[in-house]
Amino acid sequence: MKGTTMKIIKLAVPSLFTTLAGLSFITTAAPVEIALSPVQSAKGQIVVKVYQQQKNWMSEDEGESFMTHIHSFTEEQPGDPEMINFDLPEGDYALFLYQDLDMDSEMKTNWIGIPKEPVGTSNDAKGKMGPPDFDDALFNVPSEGTKLKITLSSID
Repeated sequence: MKGTTMKIIKLAVPSLFTTLAGLSFITTAAPVEIALSPVQSAKGQIVVKVYQQQKNWMSEDEGESFMTHIHSFTEEQPGDPEMINFDLPEGDYALFLYQDLDMDSEMKTNWIGIPKEPVGTSNDAKGKMGPPDFDDALFNVPSEGTKLKITLSSID
């Protein structure tokens, strides 16, 4: 009996430490709420690209963003902000979003790369003769979450 108990303890203790060590890497997700305006029509969908690194900022290549969130319109209410909600782990992020009018999950641009669909960024960061800087769009998501106001603009 005593030998069996010791074997169980010898097997259980390392397993317990492994489990507890794994729990230290679990991060909790915090709510992110975006009030997006002005939305001219509820046509298409909103594609929100979440970035954590400057080197990937505003890349449309698959896998370059930390996360992509697709928001479908529920009903058209001109003048009211469109509310977009999702969760992110605590940390620093930058958002680039566009209204995908034709729902093909690709942002349409003209021949020199200027967006033909309405776009917005976190902090309403604006570029000068090009895209906005990553650092200008950077915001923090604390454990209690965050609320953002983003302006949707047509550039073309």
